[in-house]
Amino acid sequence: ANQQPANTWSIVTDCVVTYDKVPYPGLIMDVDDTEVEVKVMHKIGRNRFFWPMVDDIFWYSKDKIITLLDEHPWLVTKRHHEIPHNVWKDVEETIEDWIYVIVSLNHVFTDGKTFNLLKLTSFKL
Repeated sequence: ANQQPANTWSIVTDCVVTYDKVPYPGLIMDVDDTEVEVKVMHKIGRNRFFWPMVDDIFWYSKDKIITLLDEHPWLVTKRHHEIPHNVWKDVEETIEDWIYVIVSLNHVFTDGKTFNLLKLTSFKL
C-alpha cells in the first residue's frame, strides 16, 4: 500500500489501520510520537464498512497504519462504504505480506495452575 511519511499524518486524515490482520478505514483524530488515534469504521464484508452508532476510537502504533487515503471511502448504499478498488487491492496485498512471529512464551503461575502466555507481534516483509 501507499505508506505515507509520518510528517504527513494529520488530524482528520483518512487512513486504513490494521487490527489482528484485518484492515479498517478510519479518521486520524490525534498523533503523538509513537501512536496515532483513529476513529475506525466497522467491517461487514470484503471492502464493505460502516460507521458504528458509538464511535470506535483507539490509539494504534504507527506501524499499524497501512496507508493514508486521498479521499473518504465511497458511499455505496445508504450506510455502507468501500475503499476505491485499486487501493483496496494494495491494502489486501500489504496484509498478506505481514508475518506474525512469537516474541516470547512465558509461563504464568496463578493459584497453583500454570498458564502459557504467548506474545505475538507482526511486521511487514
